[in-house]
Amino acid sequence: MSTKNPLKRVYELDQKIAEKLAYIEEVTAPLREEIEELQAERKECFEYAMKKRIYEQGKYVMQTIIKTGRSSRKPRVDDVLAKLKEKFGAKSYQAKAIEIAKFEIKALQTVFSEEEIDSVCDVSQSMTEERIITMRD
Repeated sequence: MSTKNPLKRVYELDQKIAEKLAYIEEVTAPLREEIEELQAERKECFEYAMKKRIYEQGKYVMQTIIKTGRSSRKPRVDDVLAKLKEKFGAKSYQAKAIEIAKFEIKALQTVFSEEEIDSVCDVSQSMTEERIITMRD
């Protein structure tokens, strides 16, 4: 580190860093371009196979992997109120309803078990589908 003129040294280092980054860009640009071309050709072949319903050919097989994602729950207000009334009685349920007025899941968790929450919510789960090509022996 240069304490004599640190600003000059910062400038010089910035220049060296910029040179190195430019070199990296110069070297990797053709590789990125080639990868993009390969990905475009792959997409074209994949779409053709899907369109023609080619799922198996020779020793190559298309497999579908389905992954389950997050569950989402949307409270049904009437059912939440009914459950509160059942759990806390006709007099106390209104006070609890006011405490959790937005019926957000976090608020519901303060008074209900997970099973009870599911019973008063519309539950849905997201799914993602991935197709891969494998080679048989």
